[in-house]
Amino acid sequence: MAITPEALFKYFTSLLEQPKIKEMIQRVKRKFHPVFSIVPTCGKWYGGMCYGAAKIEISSWVLKDAKVARGVVRHELAHAIQDHLDIEGRSHGKEFIQILKTIAPRRWRKDRYWENTPAIKKARVKIYPAKGKVMKPLVDFSEFKVYFT
Repeated sequence: MAITPEALFKYFTSLLEQPKIKEMIQRVKRKFHPVFSIVPTCGKWYGGMCYGAAKIEISSWVLKDAKVARGVVRHELAHAIQDHLDIEGRSHGKEFIQILKTIAPRRWRKDRYWENTPAIKKARVKIYPAKGKVMKPLVDFSEFKVYFT
């Protein structure tokens, strides 16, 4: 089942309101307000990308499966929080895993990577039909700003 950009953003903001996540974010005095965007694609093999604590991008083709899309959001949020807290470590190392476990205690193992479901495969083929070609996006570019103090 698919999810809209607005519904995914609403899910993202609901994560930020969870007490454990809120507490983690507030460990430092800086404000946490990443820009949340749905982009045509972050790359053929990337469901999402995080640019420090400033920006989270989600590939449009991930929206074709709501469960996978939510997992990508949790994954990218973990990256953003790791950067916000200035925690050193590899991008998917033990420090990242610890944050992901806080965000998704029961799903952290699945959230480490996105799942290439039939709906996502079909959507990705529309963007990447043949070697090196990139077609038009599946959804329009959507950008949302988060203001979290």
